[in-house]
Amino acid sequence: MTPNLVTIVTTIIAGHERPLLEYLCSDIEPSRDGARGIACKEHLRFDRLPNLHFCSFSVIMGESGFDPCLVFEATFDGPKDEFLLDVVRVAPHGIDGIYQHCEGYLTWQDATEELKADYLHQHDVGAHAFFTSSPGRTVTQILDEAALRQDIVGFLGARWKASDAKPETPDRIRRVVQQEVIRAGRE
Repeated sequence: MTPNLVTIVTTIIAGHERPLLEYLCSDIEPSRDGARGIACKEHLRFDRLPNLHFCSFSVIMGESGFDPCLVFEATFDGPKDEFLLDVVRVAPHGIDGIYQHCEGYLTWQDATEELKADYLHQHDVGAHAFFTSSPGRTVTQILDEAALRQDIVGFLGARWKASDAKPETPDRIRRVVQQEVIRAGRE
């Protein structure tokens, strides 16, 4: 599966560059999702987006006739519309706190999640290039493979440390791992 992506570029309201930077860089203690190793601020719990590979916010200060801009980029599995709606649902206060500094954002209290997601969608400029470290892999596959690797390393380390024996042939190691770790993990 090829991951999907967004690059959302919005114009920052004149004079709001510093407040936006302060909000994005505030000293709020991040929470950490141990399974994925993602650190998130409480108001931006993107660790709760199970299909997210990567995301970031960047503030580009305006000069020489260019307006200041906020760039939000993300790489994820699945449809773009669902992802943007999930972003708004998982971090409603954070998204409001960020985009209230951008032109055209729906700041009234009654704006629906769908309208806010549509605002993000309307400002998506796409991307012509992006980095992928695990081509063809979903977030779930990447996490499952990392957990399997940890299980295998732990198993082999404990096995040979306890017996003080040297590892056997590569074929024997593969068979032991298949029997003791992989098959046992499926049962």
